Amino acid sequence: MIPRSYSRDLALQLNFIYDAARRSPERFEGNHRRQPRRPHSPSGFIWICRLEGSILNVVYIGYFRILMSSSSLWQRFQQYFLHYRDLGFSLDISRMKFPDDFFEKMQPKIDKAFERMRALETGAIANPSEKRMVGHYWLRNLALAPTPEIRTEIEQTIKRIKTFAADIHTGKITAGNGKPFKHVLLIGIGGSALGPQFVSDALGSRRDPMDIFFFDNTDPDGFDRVFEKMSDELAQTLVVVVSKSGGTKETRNGMLEAEVRFKEEGLQFNKHAVAVTGVGSDLDKYAEKNSWLARFPMHDWIGGRTSVMSAVGLLPMALQGLGIDDFLAGAAAMDEHTRTQDVTQNAAMLWGLERAPNSDNPSFVFVEWIDAWLSFSNTCKELHGTSSPKRASCKGEKKNPHNKASALICMVLSLCDARESGPPKREKLSAYKAKFTIPRTSRPPTPSCSRSPSAFSLMR
Repeated sequence: MIPRSYSRDLALQLNFIYDAARRSPERFEGNHRRQPRRPHSPSGFIWICRLEGSILNVVYIGYFRILMSSSSLWQRFQQYFLHYRDLGFSLDISRMKFPDDFFEKMQPKIDKAFERMRALETGAIANPSEKRMVGHYWLRNLALAPTPEIRTEIEQTIKRIKTFAADIHTGKITAGNGKPFKHVLLIGIGGSALGPQFVSDALGSRRDPMDIFFFDNTDPDGFDRVFEKMSDELAQTLVVVVSKSGGTKETRNGMLEAEVRFKEEGLQFNKHAVAVTGVGSDLDKYAEKNSWLARFPMHDWIGGRTSVMSAVGLLPMALQGLGIDDFLAGAAAMDEHTRTQDVTQNAAMLWGLERAPNSDNPSFVFVEWIDAWLSFSNTCKELHGTSSPKRASCKGEKKNPHNKASALICMVLSLCDARESGPPKREKLSAYKAKFTIPRTSRPPTPSCSRSPSAFSLMR
């Protein structure tokens, strides 16, 4: 049993196992033959530990043999280990296989990436075909918003979210039967669900004023499993339907399933429903036509995979009673670090460079060492995976690797700052099944394979 020590001060722990190494050096060296003792060459393990409330982040770096005078691994670790002491965040790239002159050779691309980041944050068009900006950075730093109108939109949306959540918690807004809401059912897929799932799993506790469930797939069996977990609490459940385009087929299937279940229970769905979608979308029009409780905007300059700091993530967070101001402040604090021009002190740039297609390390693995972060890898897959086909522009130019890494690291930091004490709560993700329709005669028709007209327009 290898002894370990965890720090409560968010500090790096170097646990060298001198005694074990001296007693059984062959165990560490992978040699079954008895080896001479080497008391001056201890072996050990490196762990990076962070304990914040109920969240302990432990990263195992690897086994190594320390030669205190000439160990290249130890020297490399000292050179390429980055620690933000003020934020309690660490990144170690010392075991990545890149040459010593890697950063020097990449400097022209680094300069270009910084230039593009500055352009994006000031409102440059990032999607020429749709003439869209990319502005999820503005959500956590209003000063960066390129126009007063956008700043006002962000401020008003956050204010409305806080007011709505407070009205739900105090009973000013109640369910159709007059009882207070106790549960949230979020219906979405991809970035519309994974971000809120990760936040809920990582920060949720038993003391939350509302618990949350998800329809994150179009699997009928998955719907039934969620309803079974909710038992007889449907009458006190608030349903949040999330779709940026307002025409997502899988989300529509989940919404129709919920509508049918509410009707079977004698409940009016519109008295329990909230929409998060693009202004003027088919879902927005459908919610307005049927007098849903509320509608919150998802701006066209926010991508689904980076939408967790918009109403997509902030609304369910506020309903759970989590601190959305701290959440945004954590990301803004990390932004300050990831805009420094010193590459060795920029965690997002370091990560982006190591993930760049022309590096020697195009693949990576996420291992969560705490149960509350089991959804993290799914969020990472969405963030990176959905960007993989888009690494080149319409002109064949490679896109900025710094962008997605920055968003991911900001999410990690904001989660730490928005932490709520208490035991974490986990929701199991539905297993994916290749069912793109709802094959039950008791359910409404679901032309999910049809691309025209849009899904929500069929319901009007």
